[in-house]
Amino acid sequence: VQDTAVPEFRSRVLYLHQQPALNEGTVESVLREPFELTSHGNRQYARERALQWVAAVGKPASFLDQRAADLSGGEQQIAALVRALLLEPNILLLDEPTSAIDVDATKRVETVLLDWVQASDARAYLWVTHDAEQAERIANRRLSVAAGRIEAD
Repeated sequence: VQDTAVPEFRSRVLYLHQQPALNEGTVESVLREPFELTSHGNRQYARERALQWVAAVGKPASFLDQRAADLSGGEQQIAALVRALLLEPNILLLDEPTSAIDVDATKRVETVLLDWVQASDARAYLWVTHDAEQAERIANRRLSVAAGRIEAD
């Protein structure tokens, strides 16, 4: 990647932390924040799209009005995922994105991400999980780390 293309490249590859950091304000204000950054200057926040993603992961529209500081760990993960999807990345690097989410919400998040990646050949994710059953559901290729070595399944 050429130096001049690094900001655009970084805007297309997004990392979701297991424990996302959300700033003050409502969930909607958290979702809007990245659109104020220069690296995302060609993108605009789309409230209707945010509502679609929120509904897809099983949250009501009122989720956008909740204070980010009041969210549970799982709700923070959901807000961070919605924020990432709104930015329309090509690659998502997911660090235990459902570790704090209940079983039903986990299935919805898995479905959303599987649908997202299958909607375009220009999309991919790298999903880190300690849940072997989840790995079976969401992966088409698996790598394991054992004794400090990477092994292909």
